[in-house]
Amino acid sequence: FKLCILSSCTYRCKKGGLKQVSVLERDEEGACSRVELVAGKLGIDMKNEMQYSYRKPEEVVFRSLTGDVMESLAGRYIIEAAEGGRTAVTYELSIEFAFKLPDLVKTEITNAIIGTA
Repeated sequence: FKLCILSSCTYRCKKGGLKQVSVLERDEEGACSRVELVAGKLGIDMKNEMQYSYRKPEEVVFRSLTGDVMESLAGRYIIEAAEGGRTAVTYELSIEFAFKLPDLVKTEITNAIIGTA
């Protein structure tokens, strides 16, 4: 679990529409606790400062502290043991946009966020 969380701060930058990831703070174990993300989709660049907290070993919770396109971005990863020594990860996401966007744009942005997760 710890290796997965520590590496996620650099891994995220290589997926989806993420353009930049800056780790602003780490917790006492070295995991990312405050991160600035810059992402782009359909010509719209989005900047969010995110806060991460950990309920080890089963949960990673995140929420936006600031953002320009999204008024609120929050969710969590739920990590559970599965059959055969596997691990199941459930991703929950809640998004509120800061201003009116066409439904197609909202869907594309939401799908990009989910795809990056």
